[in-house]
Amino acid sequence: MMSDAAPGRSEVVDVAGVSSRNGPSLGGEIDVPFPLDEIELLRWPGDIARRAAAAERGTPRLLLVADGALPPRLDAGEDWIRVPADERDVLARMQRLADEFDRRRRPPYLEADVVLRYGGRTVVVSEGEGAVLKPLIACFGELVTWDVLRSRLWPDTDRTARAISSRVFRVRARIEPIGLTIYTIRGRGVVLDHDDRPTHVLGTPVS
Repeated sequence: MMSDAAPGRSEVVDVAGVSSRNGPSLGGEIDVPFPLDEIELLRWPGDIARRAAAAERGTPRLLLVADGALPPRLDAGEDWIRVPADERDVLARMQRLADEFDRRRRPPYLEADVVLRYGGRTVVVSEGEGAVLKPLIACFGELVTWDVLRSRLWPDTDRTARAISSRVFRVRARIEPIGLTIYTIRGRGVVLDHDDRPTHVLGTPVS
């Protein structure tokens, strides 16, 4: 969770049973460095609804799993630790989540038209797939219309919507392993975005 504390300061999270900006208690006091206060601490299984809400916002989440409880299947942007826990272990998991969150906020980068880099991961694509990705990367997280894609890919020919959709579908399958996906806005176009939430607010995956 975001804080209005100044950079370089720390925020004390009361972990003795009182909720704080970062969430519930751990069993003492933890001094949370400023960059880590974007991480939301959630009880498991008590905070199921808060977990879903945080996932929808795209907020990184550290689940504090109660003694005897089974940890859930994790979504991207999540980790878990059983409590009570050592402060250093909690902070280490929070740091890993913060680092991953920072990488994912950076847009993907296409190198030499065929090497796609994103979030510390890489996938090699064909030149044709790279041509599809270029306008999508330039508008990362924003709508690119079907007409724009058609003009970029085939400026001198008239291709059908099915041909464009087929090309986009192949690109989507290629990039999913590195945490990206392509969503469709029905009747309008597509959005290249990160794929780390159970439900995406922009549209539905290409099909």
